[in-house]
Amino acid sequence: MKKLRKSIMFFLLFGTIIITASCSNEEIDTGQLTSQDTKIGKAKDWFDSYKSNSTTNKS
Repeated sequence: MKKLRKSIMFFLLFGTIIITASCSNEEIDTGQLTSQDTKIGKAKDWFDSYKSNSTTNKS
């Protein structure tokens, strides 16, 4: 009974450590987001100009 209890406690502790470690790695890297902001802005500008050109060229 003590051995079973000890092994259950070990697995609970191990599981808690694994869950805690995996959650801390999910932080957002803000450096990557700032470098992509210019690309996203250019893509939005291109899409807006494409959309406005496609609506004016309809027959």
